[in-house]
Amino acid sequence: MSNRFFRKKRKDKQGNAPQSGNVQSANITASPHLSEVHDGGYARSVIWTVVLALAAFFYWSSVTPVYEVVTGEGTIKPEGLSTRIEHLEGGIVNEIAVQDGDIVQPGQLILQLDTQIVQSELAKIETLLTQVQESIERYETISAISFGTLDDTELRQMTSVSIISDINYRLAQIQTIRSQKSVASTEQQAIHANIESLRQELAIQQAQLDRYQRAGFNGSVSLNRREELQRENLRLESSIAQLSGEVRILDARIEQLGSSEREMIAQFRRDAALQLDEKRTELAGLLETRAALDFQIQRSRIVSPVAGMVNAISVQNLGEVVQPGEVIVEIIPSTGETFAEIEIAADRIGGVTTGSTASVKVLTYDFTRYGSLDAVVEHISPSSFTKENGQTVFRVRLGFRSLTIASVGQMPDGRRVTPGMTVVADIKSEGRTILSFLLKPLRVISDRALTEA
Repeated sequence: MSNRFFRKKRKDKQGNAPQSGNVQSANITASPHLSEVHDGGYARSVIWTVVLALAAFFYWSSVTPVYEVVTGEGTIKPEGLSTRIEHLEGGIVNEIAVQDGDIVQPGQLILQLDTQIVQSELAKIETLLTQVQESIERYETISAISFGTLDDTELRQMTSVSIISDINYRLAQIQTIRSQKSVASTEQQAIHANIESLRQELAIQQAQLDRYQRAGFNGSVSLNRREELQRENLRLESSIAQLSGEVRILDARIEQLGSSEREMIAQFRRDAALQLDEKRTELAGLLETRAALDFQIQRSRIVSPVAGMVNAISVQNLGEVVQPGEVIVEIIPSTGETFAEIEIAADRIGGVTTGSTASVKVLTYDFTRYGSLDAVVEHISPSSFTKENGQTVFRVRLGFRSLTIASVGQMPDGRRVTPGMTVVADIKSEGRTILSFLLKPLRVISDRALTEA
């Protein structure tokens, strides 16, 4: 057949061929390799099927919501503030009564610090207090007694040896003045007696002189005798005058000694009053110091102020030194509710709203065995926080649904969830359509179009 075709072609070239358009059409039609094709609508059906499928997909993706899970990590916290127990002075640990996780009651012993040094200081203060109180008693007695009428009976009634010794010392000083005063009085009395004797002798001689003078007028007594009596009278009068002067001197001496005695007694009382005030001030200071030491001894016994659980104790071994102001233990109150505080990255917080549900997994326990806790978003921090690593986060508070701390702490097999445990929360964010996820790359490209990188 092919040979016939080529021979016919050669005839056409020689000028015996028909018109070119008709010849080509006839040749194609007469070709044994080409069969007539009949369109049955298959291609059209495929195209419409694809178009309808795409339309259905876009419609489905535009109305079908999906929920993105936002994951964050945080800790379980108590509703109330945890109680931090510190110690003002610090000290050496003598006894540890609790460990982390123990449940304590108000007044229960947590830690006992060594009090040997404080007890030694307190013993010194007690000794000083005894001495000061004895001094106060002595000075009060000195201020109250009357040295002028004090006798041995009153001294024997006193029980304090120091008081008796002090009073005897002061009485000895007073007695010295009184002895001098008594000697002066005795001398004064002797002089008075001598003066009286001289006056009597003078009176006798004066009477004799008077008789001699009367007799002298008669010439019976010599002039020499009368003059001798007169000289004797003058001598006696001079002696009386001299003794009278000595009496006045002794009067002044006795008065001076009396004044010295009164001044000494007043000085004793004044000194006693000053010492009494000083000792009372010292006593007040010692009492205050003793009260502070007693209080320090009481504070050495560290007890729990509230009922709760020991969350963190800073000392583990006996003999450790607690620094002044150091936090010794943290007590989580056993009353109130608990919540989870989760940190969410700033670029993921947009889909989280108040009321969003969450599933909380406690890292302490295997969630595949113990499950998770249902929670709800209660609060989102109004501003962000920058962590030490530079990451910006928002703090989200998750509350456990209709659960109190008593039931929140119980897992299905009795495991306890306590404040301070680390948790991971999967928060169900607001629903988005599948189409929005598909169009997100296009939006990113359109936003970045014609912009510098």
